[in-house]
Amino acid sequence: MQAAFQRKLQSGSQYDRFFPVADLKRTDPVVMPDGDTFDTIELMAKVARQYQADTSGIAPLMRGNSLKKTCNNIWDFWYNHCQYTPDKSGVEQLRRPLRAWADRVAGIDCDCYAIGVSTMLLNLGIPHKLRKTKYNGKAEYQHIYVVVPNGS
Repeated sequence: MQAAFQRKLQSGSQYDRFFPVADLKRTDPVVMPDGDTFDTIELMAKVARQYQADTSGIAPLMRGNSLKKTCNNIWDFWYNHCQYTPDKSGVEQLRRPLRAWADRVAGIDCDCYAIGVSTMLLNLGIPHKLRKTKYNGKAEYQHIYVVVPNGS
């Protein structure tokens, strides 16, 4: 999930009740100085499990009439309500969903999107994996996203 420009976000005010940002007490993002994607992906799964409750109220609203529709609903939710902004070079921030919602207008990066998506899938009992990739022949991985097996 990468955007080359600032998108116009949907308001999301109807979802604020599911994200009580006033409850954020010293919950700055987990910061990994010089973290690579191998370290990051392992910690992301841990953060998603630890903060799964952050999306327990809203996750049922994402359920569609099929697995594909549910996944589309979850992706659309995060994409349409959170700006994409990459972390500063050399610093990896992993936001819990509550922090991601608080930071959504300023922007979050792909791993924070993936943590939010993962917590919703966990709450809905949908098996999934975190996957990393690299682009344009680069040696290092630079993107992390969620994959839901479709059974085929």
